[in-house]
This record gives sequence, structure tokens and C-alpha cells, in this order.
Amino acid sequence: SLYKATRDFVLSGANPYFFSGSVGSGVGSPHTPRDYIWPLGVVTEALTSENETEIFECLRTLLVSARETGLMHESFHKDDPGKFTRSHFAWANSAFGSL
Repeated sequence: SLYKATRDFVLSGANPYFFSGSVGSGVGSPHTPRDYIWPLGVVTEALTSENETEIFECLRTLLVSARETGLMHESFHKDDPGKFTRSHFAWANSAFGSL
């Protein structure tokens, strides 16, 4: 389906804004630094998945990314959760709560 093909592309290395590192993987944007992942994107990945392993990995990524402050950020570096934009981001915190 078109939906599945789009989701597969967005969550792959073919997407220039998909980053993968030791903290986790996910989608970033041209509005945040290169190699920074959006927690909102990771939440969306989990919400749109039917795969328990993928959902668990999304939750793990989000928890590791927030360990410095206990809050979701606008974005975090794929290899260093201590590097992030915005110390807390209410939209991402609210979205995380929906999981």
C-alpha cells in the first residue's frame, strides 16, 4: 500500500533525515542539527507500529534520550543523549504520555 511504502521510506536510510546511532534511530529535520532525532517522530513510529519489538525499541530510545533531564526534548543526538535541543518540549512530553 502507499501508506506502508511511505512509512518504510521515512524510517529508512533512503530518507536523508533518518538518523541511527547508539542511542536509537529516528527521523530528524532540516530545522534541527544534523544527526539529531525528533522524539515526536519516535512516538509517531511507535503509535503507527503493529510490531511489539519495534514499539519496545521506540520506548527504549525515548527513555534513554530523556535520561539527562527526565523530559522529552525537541531533538537529541543519535549518539549522545546529553546533546539535545530545548531542555523540555511540552508537545513531545504530551505525545510520550499517550504511549
